Amino acid sequence: MLDALSPSPPGRLKRLETLLRSFWDASQLRRLIANACGAQVTSQLPEACSHEILAHGAVTVLDRNGMIRDELFAELITDRPNQRAHIEDVAREHGIVNLPSVIPTVARKRRIRPIGTPDFVVRDTYRRLRRQHALLRKLTHGELHVARLFDIALRQQTKAMKTLPRRIVTWIEKNHHEFTLPELSSALTAVRAVASVFAVSPEAGLIGSLVGLSTQGGRNAVKQLMSFAELSDQSLYLLALKLIEAQA
Repeated sequence: MLDALSPSPPGRLKRLETLLRSFWDASQLRRLIANACGAQVTSQLPEACSHEILAHGAVTVLDRNGMIRDELFAELITDRPNQRAHIEDVAREHGIVNLPSVIPTVARKRRIRPIGTPDFVVRDTYRRLRRQHALLRKLTHGELHVARLFDIALRQQTKAMKTLPRRIVTWIEKNHHEFTLPELSSALTAVRAVASVFAVSPEAGLIGSLVGLSTQGGRNAVKQLMSFAELSDQSLYLLALKLIEAQA
């Protein structure tokens, strides 16, 4: 049997995801995971997401907690006995053989426990992204609405330039440390630089803004902020999974 503490190779995890999607719909999969694993896993799954992302998230959490063990596959067989051959094929890829034909009722009441200290990285990463998303929308869609900074510059609305740039600079200086994604951090730095010029000298800022907007960096800064602010909860969860996979 494979060491339960060692992460499973990506190909094996993908085949487990495919197995779960093939024989359990979304509601059935949630029920199965809840009964077999409890809140350790279900608390790290989004309330609303696609079937594919649900399976991906479940397998990621199971893998990080060393829960892809014989107990899991035995539970799958008990829930879908007619699919035993398919389940055993995937189990063997994970180094698990000789699964029991039936799980005793008493044993089924004992939920699968993580190996070692419970891992909540998926849940915590998702929460951080959601917090950053909500915070950024105050800059991109709230009263400040950073896109107006460039609009009033292009329209040469000097009066508006007297207050908005300073407020944007203050907001970024106060909240910059909250953003852990390098792309967002660099985009905020770029916007702050332009807004700082506006705040010091609206006239110079008007000229500087035209230069900034004409560069790829200037356009990308606004685009990156707006793109992240428009992400759905499902997209944020998928981003969390990708960030975790990149760290593995």
